[in-house]
Amino acid sequence: MKTEVKHVDNYAVVVVSESVDALTAPDLAKAITEQITRGHINLVVDLAGVDFMSSAGLRTLLGAVKESRSNGGDLRITSSNPGVDKVLKMSGFNNIAKVFPSQAEAIASFGSSFMSDTKKKIALVIGAGSVKCAAALGLWKALEREDIHFDMIVGCSGGSLYAAAMAMGFSLQECIDNTKKLWNRSITQKRNWRALASILLPGVVKFNNQFSMISDGPMLKSFTSVFGEKTFADTKTPLYVMATDFETGESILQHEGRLVDALRASVAIPYIWSAWQHNGRLLIDGAASNPLPVDVPIREGVDIILAMGFQSPLPSRIKSVSRYAFYINSLMTNNLLNANFAFHNAVHHAEIISIFPEFERSIRLFDTDQIPYVIEQGEKAMQEQLPYLKRLLES
Repeated sequence: MKTEVKHVDNYAVVVVSESVDALTAPDLAKAITEQITRGHINLVVDLAGVDFMSSAGLRTLLGAVKESRSNGGDLRITSSNPGVDKVLKMSGFNNIAKVFPSQAEAIASFGSSFMSDTKKKIALVIGAGSVKCAAALGLWKALEREDIHFDMIVGCSGGSLYAAAMAMGFSLQECIDNTKKLWNRSITQKRNWRALASILLPGVVKFNNQFSMISDGPMLKSFTSVFGEKTFADTKTPLYVMATDFETGESILQHEGRLVDALRASVAIPYIWSAWQHNGRLLIDGAASNPLPVDVPIREGVDIILAMGFQSPLPSRIKSVSRYAFYINSLMTNNLLNANFAFHNAVHHAEIISIFPEFERSIRLFDTDQIPYVIEQGEKAMQEQLPYLKRLLES
C-alpha cells in the first residue's frame, strides 16, 4: 500500500493505492491520525487507486470516521473502483460516511455540510409503525417543554407522515387532525380490480410490477388534502424520507421534490399499494430496506440521534390475502429492524438514544382512535430519557 497526503484549501486528502489489508491498514490509520492531530479534522480518503480492501481496511476507515467526528470534523471517501465500491456498499459503510466519485465532489461537500457550526445537532428518526408513529408527537411534546428542538427529522413508511407534518411546522393538534386525514381505513376501501384480475385471468389481463391489491386513489387524495403541492424546500426543519428502489433493493433517501410523491413512495407496502415512480426510480415502502433509518443522521455527522422504533404487530388471525401480506411484511421488517439497529449502534461516533414506547393495549394498523393514548406513551418514553439527553447537551 502507498499513501500520499496533500492539502486542498483547509482539507487533507489522503490518496491511497494498491492493497488495504491487515498488513497495511495500520499505516493508513497512522497517516490519517497524523493529519487529525495536526488540526486537519476534515479529510478526504481517496481510494481510487485501491485494488483490494479487506475487513481490516474497513475497520480502519470506520475508526477514522469516528476520530474525525469526535474532533469536530468529518471524513469523506472517494472511490471509482467497482470492486471497492461493492465492498463499501455491502458492508454498509456508505450508510455511515459519504462516498463520492471524485476528490472535487468530496471536497465541495464540506462547504454545504449540515454540520457547518459547532452547536450540537439533534436528529429525530421515526421508524415504520403505522398509528404507533404518533408516539413521536408525545416525544416532541416533552422536548418542546424543555425548549429542545430538532435540527433534522427522518421518517420511514408510516413514520414519514408524522415526520413531514412536524417538519412543516404544524402544531401538535394540527398533526393529530391531519394524521386522521392521512391514515385511516378509507385509504384501503377501494380495491384494484385490474391488478387482482391479472392474478385470476393472467391470459387476459397482463401482470406487471405495479401490482397492488388496493387502489391508491383515496390515499393520494388524503395526502394532497394535507400537503398539496408543498415540497421539501417548504419545510421549516430539514426533512428526509426513506423509500426502497424496487428494481435494485437500495435504500433511497428522498430530500427533494413534492412531499406527496415522497410520502406515497415511502408507504407503498408491497402487495397492498403499488410501487411509485419518483425522481426516475420505481419506489416501494422504505421499511423494506431500512425500517429505522438512523444511518441518515449518522452520515450527516449528527451528535445526538433520538431513534423512535416499533416492532410491527403480527395479526392474531390471518383471514384474508391482505392480512397475509401484512403478516409476511411484518416478519421481514422486524428482523431487518433488529439487524440494522444493532449494526448502527455499534458504528456511530456519538450517541443514539433508543426510544421504544411500551403499549399495554393492542394498536392495530388504522386505530386512529388510539392516537391520544399512543402520544401519551411516546411522551412517557421520552420523559424517561430526558435527564440523560439534557446532560449530553450540557457536556
